[in-house]
Amino acid sequence: MAAGGDALGNLHVRLQPASISRPPVDAGGIIAIINASNRAMASIAVSVLAILLCGGLGALAGFGLSSAIGWSGVGGAIVAALTGMVVATLAWIAGSMVLRRLGWLR
Repeated sequence: MAAGGDALGNLHVRLQPASISRPPVDAGGIIAIINASNRAMASIAVSVLAILLCGGLGALAGFGLSSAIGWSGVGGAIVAALTGMVVATLAWIAGSMVLRRLGWLR
């Protein structure tokens, strides 16, 4: 830091930049971060698609059951919702098991 004044007595301070030693840029590390980010985004996208698929399958099963037994209204909605949640969960579990067996999931 260098200090000086002018004729009016104002103090002027000039800051000197500190010498900062930065490590060299590792292009491989940056590429690895970008690749990890892309893999994470792809994983999220696949998970969202799987959730939608399992939820749709559960909804169809729930609606099918409530229609098959002829229930409508609140009772039919409750049966459809419960059936849909169970079927969606079982579909998720089955899909996870198949993907693990194929070695696509850890």
